Amino acid sequence: MFRKAQLIVDDSYQRRSIWLPKDKVAFIETILLKYVVPELFFWKSEINSKTGESVTHIVDGQQRIKAIDDFIEEIFPLHTDFLLEEYSKNRWGQKTFSQLTEDEQKAFWEYRLNIIEIDSAVTRKEITKMFVRLNLTDYNLNDQERRNSNSGMFASCAKTIAQNVFWDKHKLFNRTDIRRMKDVEFCTVLLLLYRNGITDQPNQSPLNKAYEDYAENYPDAERDQKAVINAITEVEKLINKETLGFLRKRGQLYTVFSIVLPMIEQARTFDAHSINQFAVFVSLYENFVSDYALPTDAPNIEKEMLEDINKYKLASSEGLNKHANRMRRRNILSRFLFELSPSHIDAQKILFGKLKEHKENKKKEKAL
Repeated sequence: MFRKAQLIVDDSYQRRSIWLPKDKVAFIETILLKYVVPELFFWKSEINSKTGESVTHIVDGQQRIKAIDDFIEEIFPLHTDFLLEEYSKNRWGQKTFSQLTEDEQKAFWEYRLNIIEIDSAVTRKEITKMFVRLNLTDYNLNDQERRNSNSGMFASCAKTIAQNVFWDKHKLFNRTDIRRMKDVEFCTVLLLLYRNGITDQPNQSPLNKAYEDYAENYPDAERDQKAVINAITEVEKLINKETLGFLRKRGQLYTVFSIVLPMIEQARTFDAHSINQFAVFVSLYENFVSDYALPTDAPNIEKEMLEDINKYKLASSEGLNKHANRMRRRNILSRFLFELSPSHIDAQKILFGKLKEHKENKKKEKAL
């Protein structure tokens, strides 16, 4: 049924597959040992009156069913380190399904899963509520997974943006982030940034409210999605091997988008100068050490820039999502990209040399 898409995972409300290889191996070991596993919950959707066909939803149990199917398809072996019992390690360590004995394969096929079938009269809305309640496990639903279970137009828009190749191409989210839908959550934040500008985000309530307010009616969906996608194209201009590490930090990526999204609204783009200035700013930021102080006779223009870097660094480490710190980061970076005079451009080169020398001296002292 699973392979024929008669048994499905409805990802409009379900979380993504989050089991790690060790979880899958431990589960398969449980079956091979003929131990009992928790019940699976299935819900048969409305039957087609002409064909008699219907699709069954996996309300709870997608991780287990996928693990079974993946093992049979030999997508993973039973890594010895992940098996929990010494007997299992000796008997099945590193084996794939095809390497089990014929009797073991038959026993695997014959293992009975306990299925609870939910009444087909239950509504889809009730199913999504049930899904949230059933997932009170070691992998509790995080805030974004809980929002996703509510589905809706805003959720769909955020997920579409998260599917853009940009995120994977530059590895802006790790595998754990993606499994736990942190990529979709960040795209939700970008939609709100475009709609509302920089705001205070002390908790998840602004995101929750957007999912609720725009679940059924989101008239600006196409406009908002297009703006964020266009902003992604512009942000990509700033990425190179020197700046990528900086942009992989979520707070810094947000800051860059807080500059770019208004540019999209004004039909502005980065030129060669601003792209170069971004690289210079990143190099200053990466080489800044908080204990560094310029000589008292250093030019004021260098002292001002050093103070800006220090303020940016503080706003990136304390109260990252506070409105004041988000604004401070945006204003300082914007100044470096677009507002520096020729004198500032010359001074930043000198400042970079001093910062780099100080940082290298600190490394030498530590080595000694």
